[in-house]
Amino acid sequence: MKTVRLTVIFLITSFFLVGSVLAQGAPVKVGFIGAMTGAAAVMGQRCNEGFLMGWNEFNEKGGAKGRKVEVITDDDEGQAGKGVNAANKQIFKDEILCGFATTNTPVTMAVVPSFQKYGVSHMTQVFGPTVTKMGSKYVFRISVSIDAYAETIYEWAVKNMGLKTVAIFSDKGGFGKDVGDAWEKVAPQYGVKVVTHEKCNLEDKDFTGQLLQIKKLNPQGVVMALGWELTMGLIVKNMKKLGMNNQVFAGAMSVEKYVEYGGEAAEGSIIGLPLVDYDRPKQVAEFASRFRAKYGRDPVLHNVWGYDAANILGTAMGKVAPNITRETVYQGITSVSGVQLVQGTYDFKASQDGIRRSKVAKIQGAKAVLIQE
Repeated sequence: MKTVRLTVIFLITSFFLVGSVLAQGAPVKVGFIGAMTGAAAVMGQRCNEGFLMGWNEFNEKGGAKGRKVEVITDDDEGQAGKGVNAANKQIFKDEILCGFATTNTPVTMAVVPSFQKYGVSHMTQVFGPTVTKMGSKYVFRISVSIDAYAETIYEWAVKNMGLKTVAIFSDKGGFGKDVGDAWEKVAPQYGVKVVTHEKCNLEDKDFTGQLLQIKKLNPQGVVMALGWELTMGLIVKNMKKLGMNNQVFAGAMSVEKYVEYGGEAAEGSIIGLPLVDYDRPKQVAEFASRFRAKYGRDPVLHNVWGYDAANILGTAMGKVAPNITRETVYQGITSVSGVQLVQGTYDFKASQDGIRRSKVAKIQGAKAVLIQE
């Protein structure tokens, strides 16, 4: 009789324990794939810092109705094949529900089909417009796309300096082609003529041949459509040695790195940036303060992309919790509209490109100075 009573008590107790676990929910697995080592490691590492910070804050606030998030990070080394392997691992072995993939254009383009096939939503920071036009509804851009940067910069330049001619300088990689082609395609919309489109390898150190061709044609501006601040810095240094005073334009970049590599030659460059400083508005300043407290240094744009990506995914989960699945997360993302985060106001209800407007800044005194909101 005692055995029966003990068994009943055990079963009742077990029922309530299991019920409590189910009510709380198992952790939600979220992936991050990016270049944590290799030539593009700075992008991956900094984006990952922001991503982890966003999820730490999300978990500290209770998660999605009690369900916390576990982040699984994989290094693709900036290589497409390793990115695909990481994507398949996270989709099948880790069973992630959504994630960030990736921090490089060629790698992102390689992994899009895997995430599409298995219905896994993923954020990416890459600028090239092609990524969100590959036929997958599951890829979402957290950065401003390069065509939006081009529109903003051309509009400013036509209005403020009467821009009529530019040369485009891009790299021969997937990023350079996507971004260079976007600058070239947008130019006629603003009455700007592209007089030449020069190309190089990212590993090149001398650009005299391409720059002499540009110098001969003497366009008002030179557009930097390259995937590496080091290469851009070396190009503007080369321009200065050749006595070229053409106005330099570029989309978003790490200003700190560009100035480090370009030195005085980087001065006066006009760049598109979603954020120019971290002192305003209040929401941005508060983020910067928390970031400094956590990492001991100022944030950069890649940190912001990771942080905002985590917040978009967290917002999506909050909308659909407690029923958090791959499909409901997708539904949650595509219902995000008018959400104000660090970079600006996101609207994924209207487009897979969640943010479409850039600010304009000028490099002055080795820093980016706002010249147009």
